[in-house]
Amino acid sequence: MKNLVFVSIFSAMVAIGTAHLCMLSPPQRGSMLNINKPASPDCALLPEPCGGRNASLGTTLAIKEGSRFVVAFQKNLDHFYPSNPGSFKISLSFDEEKTFQLLQFLPDTSDPSLTLYYMNVTMPAMPLKKPGTLRIAYVTQNPEAPAVFYQCSDIMLY
Repeated sequence: MKNLVFVSIFSAMVAIGTAHLCMLSPPQRGSMLNINKPASPDCALLPEPCGGRNASLGTTLAIKEGSRFVVAFQKNLDHFYPSNPGSFKISLSFDEEKTFQLLQFLPDTSDPSLTLYYMNVTMPAMPLKKPGTLRIAYVTQNPEAPAVFYQCSDIMLY
């Protein structure tokens, strides 16, 4: 019985500490298995710059330079911290993920897990015709959660 209680508590703690952000459009690197369940492992990516997922072999999406584009993402598990709310940051890199230019910022709110967000971003007016990385970072500011979760997608401006 003690083992069952320990396993239940440990499983709950792992779920609370691991899954948080999924990018839907453009599609995130890797899979999107079980993203409609809170604490999906595909939404729990921590290492900078892109959650430990490397660039794909090809561009996921080509976007016209200077255009407005809607980025869709999901708060897979809520980590809202009322006394010091975090944020979602959408940024772009064209130097192999060495630096990222901030495109859009959204403060975190008490919206529940699995909430979908749609943000308009304006792409830079420079057709680079080389691979780039669109990244969303969920900065939690919550001392009981990891500091930042990442998702990236491989794009190209034309």
